Amino acid sequence: MAMNYEFGRHIAAEQQAGNIQGVNALRRRQRSFNTAIRQGTFRELPLESPERRELVIRIGTAIEKEVESLQEASLLGLPLYHKAIVDLDHILLTDIISNDEAVDIILRSETTGVLAKSQQLYGQYETFLEESFVNVILHSGDIDLLDPNNITQNYLMRYRNLTANEVALADIKPEDRVLFIGSGPLPISAIEIARQTGCQIDCVEHFADKADTSRAVIDHLGMSGQVHVYTAEGQEFPVSNYSVILVGVLAQPKQEIINHIEQNTQEGVRVLARTTEGIREFIYPEAEFTTSRFIPRDINHAVKDQALSTILLKDRLIDASKLIPKQLSAPLRIIDDGEAYVSNITDPQNHWLYYAFEGFNALSKQGKKIGHFVSIATGPGVDAIGAMEILHPERITVTDLVPTAIDQARENISRYQELGERTPVTYVVGNLCEPLGNDTADVIYANLPNIPIPTELLDQLLEGITAASYFDPETLQGVPEDLGKYLLSLQYAFLQQAKSHLTPDGQVLLNLGARMPITAINDLFDKAGYQQPEVLSFGFKLQTEPFDTIPNYAAHETSEVQFAYYPYRQAKEILTGKSITNFSELTTLLEQLKLSATDAFERLKQGEQLGHLVTLLSAKPK
Repeated sequence: MAMNYEFGRHIAAEQQAGNIQGVNALRRRQRSFNTAIRQGTFRELPLESPERRELVIRIGTAIEKEVESLQEASLLGLPLYHKAIVDLDHILLTDIISNDEAVDIILRSETTGVLAKSQQLYGQYETFLEESFVNVILHSGDIDLLDPNNITQNYLMRYRNLTANEVALADIKPEDRVLFIGSGPLPISAIEIARQTGCQIDCVEHFADKADTSRAVIDHLGMSGQVHVYTAEGQEFPVSNYSVILVGVLAQPKQEIINHIEQNTQEGVRVLARTTEGIREFIYPEAEFTTSRFIPRDINHAVKDQALSTILLKDRLIDASKLIPKQLSAPLRIIDDGEAYVSNITDPQNHWLYYAFEGFNALSKQGKKIGHFVSIATGPGVDAIGAMEILHPERITVTDLVPTAIDQARENISRYQELGERTPVTYVVGNLCEPLGNDTADVIYANLPNIPIPTELLDQLLEGITAASYFDPETLQGVPEDLGKYLLSLQYAFLQQAKSHLTPDGQVLLNLGARMPITAINDLFDKAGYQQPEVLSFGFKLQTEPFDTIPNYAAHETSEVQFAYYPYRQAKEILTGKSITNFSELTTLLEQLKLSATDAFERLKQGEQLGHLVTLLSAKPK
């Protein structure tokens, strides 16, 4: 678990209310928080120093003056208009102030009319630019042969980078059928998505003249077999056959379009909604809408010269059946608030639950009857559902530190029990094994966070929001120093507590992202008073939420303590087609690719995907 769980529960509340703006605000705070953690600059956010307030005031004043200059330049021809736009861009696209700090500027500009005037002038400029771009395309025949010094080339590159990020965000493949609502007179986004992925893409444009211009450009580029343009209303166009829908930032009526998509698309559709954040609202208006079916899964934040951010919306209820390696007695449809890490399960082997359930399978083959199964830090409760289906215990208890997580687990498990297994389940809130009281269990399972962040620091940073994906090391007593160095403190505390709650023949199951040496893992069990652990399952998976995870491991590395990552694609190439029988063989095969977390972070910043080992371990007390 890499992202802050407490951010997740607040985000979940906003999602359930359909408040996209509230979700975005929380995600911005979360991003700022994680950046501070990565950089070790645990500073109060937003910065409230007099110097910062003065800077915000100066920027607001500068924006107002530049918008006045822009209005004058708009009457003097495209070259001067372009120069004034560039001058204003130098303020709006430099990320000098945070989105939170921009709120006062935006509110004041809304009152004075400067915000609306700026958006109007940017829109007018873009229309001029698109007309120029269309003229160049129709006379050049190839969009890639434009003069790099031409202003239209800058426009092209901005959208080429934006669409590349969106293709990655929605994982658009050649087999996807994509719809772009609000494509305008120059469907450069559609052209770029088609070229980058090879997919079929349809465009919907309200204005007939703009649609005609789009078709002329597409025909001239020889792409009419791949990109199609329809003159239609976005809130009425048939959408049921599309797997990806991109809603343009200026597409209107926004709420009616989103309602139409909610009511008429198939399960699993990915919706990309373009919007703006912070002072970039002076370029385009923020997308305002609510949704009950979808929740934001991710967001591509505009940085540097990018003007637009893109929100990825997916179904709140998803089918997680493929994570459980057996035929289920009922469909496994669960709530995923984005913190459960089950929303992107195209490859089950990239999800930690897959290895938990593989381990459950191995345990079930031992023929042991399980009376009571406990899941610690259950999150959405999927691990308990897997235990029902694979281990068939007589009863189950699930615990979590966060009350809203227990509520979500109860809803998911109850929905499943309406059609599937009906094992009795008890739901309790509390830390680790403490809520079990005097109860005992045959199997106690846990998948726990590793990253230590002091609670009082989180209180300061998050205005009272505490952490569950991170944990407070000061609340743990007696953890051996060497285990703490390898970020195994919470696992040690769990193992210590679990001993008094196991039946005489009971055992713990611990799911670990095995980034630390196997010697440290064996040491963990030994010092916690357990026999040598048995490996029930193991594998190699993609690191999810890498920018929230890898830098934290890198920050805890020393000359003596290192964590192991591997280049994902190269590792998969080595492992493909091989039948690996044990964890040691897997580590040996990948040894040549091993990176420290510090080196992995550098690779990550260059765009490389990283992976790590994972294992489910079983052990009994000595």
